[in-house]
Order: sequence, then structure tokens, then C-alpha cells
Amino acid sequence: MPSAPHSPFALRRRVRRFGTLPWCAGLALVSILTASPVLAQDITFTATGAPQPYTIANVQPDVRGLAPGMGEAEARAALAKAYPASRIEATKATITYLSDGVAFRSRPVLTQMTAQASGPGTQEEVTLSFGLPTTGSPLLGIQRRVDFGSSAAAPQVAPLVGQLIEKYGPPSFRRGEEAAPVQSLIWVFGTGKVQPCGTKAPCPAVSATFAIGRLDSYRAAVEEKQDLLIQVDLIVQAGGRVRSFKTTLADNRGAVASYEAAQSQIVAAVDARAARQGTAPETPKF
Repeated sequence: MPSAPHSPFALRRRVRRFGTLPWCAGLALVSILTASPVLAQDITFTATGAPQPYTIANVQPDVRGLAPGMGEAEARAALAKAYPASRIEATKATITYLSDGVAFRSRPVLTQMTAQASGPGTQEEVTLSFGLPTTGSPLLGIQRRVDFGSSAAAPQVAPLVGQLIEKYGPPSFRRGEEAAPVQSLIWVFGTGKVQPCGTKAPCPAVSATFAIGRLDSYRAAVEEKQDLLIQVDLIVQAGGRVRSFKTTLADNRGAVASYEAAQSQIVAAVDARAARQGTAPETPKF
């Protein structure tokens, strides 16, 4: 997705790893927080609806059984099924909104899960990105990377591409022929069907990471009928075998629903504080 414009949002992440909870700063605006704005209140996001499932004829819009819109429990169960020997790590973050010198901070919310696996001649990692509790913390982004350290374990390009087309349908765009060392297949889904790209209009960049500060970018993508994006990148070695491949899925429609609901709840909190203080609230900039 395009880079975000200046935003009043900042993130602080809490990573759950090996029993410790180190804090690290996220996004450029954390430097503004060090100016010690008044911390007005914590915001607890409340659920206002559930994500709409995708219904696309003859298409399975998932990655290893992980589908956009899954909640935390369902996604964790799907991860455990796909990677039974892997330890699942979860990341939480607080979202801080700055308005007229006052910081409004959310309670920690789930942002990511990761899992890793290895097998004979293979290494695999998957990262999941989630929306906010306003729509049930839905799964919005998936990135899966598989590396083949052994030629014996590496699949041939043609059968792998055939499986992808069987699963997702004909791609919107394909970059690189079968013998090319670097290849990409991109699927753009909107209004319930695949949409073209790469000819009259460039194909969108596909990223599995999401942030409320990029809400306008997700809105623009949905307006362009780019509700759901899937990209598969292949690195091909000699002999036509795949050295590695990466699958990236991004649910722009789900991001718009989740973040618009959160924006409304944040604005309501800002307005409520202004009413208590007897002052006119600053117009929030998202």
C-alpha cells in the first residue's frame, strides 16, 4: 500500500516471546509522545459488527486454511492445525491518538501472530495481521514464506503455478515466464470477481501489514475494486525448481470496516472529553 500521510496515530507494540514482554516503539509519531501530552483516558474498542465473508465463485481465498475475516481463536486454531509443531507468538499494541495536545490511548489489542516450521530441506514462516476489536479483530493480512534448501524438496515451477491457478483462478497479472528466475502472480478481487491489472492500470502493491493511519489508502483501494489482493512471488533456480516462494494476502475491505468503526469510536471519545471540559474539540485528522 502507499505510504501513509502525516497521522495523529502512534503504536506501541508488546511482543510475547519466551515469557517476556519487551516494549518497543512503533511508527514515527512515537517521538511526539515524548513531549508528554496529557493522557486523557484509555479507550476500549467495542464490537459493532462482524466482517463479511468473501464469496468468489470457484476461488478459495485462503492461505493454508487461514482466511480473511477469521477471529483470533479461529486463526490460532487454523495455525495450530497447519503448523502443529510450531510455537505461536502473538503481538499486541496500544493505539494512541493525539488531539489538541491530549493523548487518547487504546487498551492493548492483538496485531500479529507468527509461526515457524521446518522439514526435510524446507523452512517456512507465516505472519498474520489483525484488525481491531470493532469488527472482532479480524484477520486482514497473511504472509507466508517457504524456502527450499534442498533441490530434492523443491517443487517444479509449472505444477506449483498450476496448483495456485486451481486454487485462486486465473491471475489478474503474471510477471515473468516459466523459465524466468523471478516470477510473480497477482490476483485482484473486487465486487465478487477477479479484476484486471497490469495492462491499462498498474497492479497494486500487496502488503500484509495494516495500520489505522493508512485508512485512506484502504478506502481508495476498495473504490478501485481492490477489495482482496493475493500475490505469489517465486524465486526459481536452475532446472526449473523453486528456490523459495512468498504468498501475501491483503484484505482492504476488511480493513476499511474495522478502522472506520474505530475512527468513529475515537472521535466519540474526543467529543465526549471536549463536552466535559466545555470546549470545542479539534477536528480529528485521520
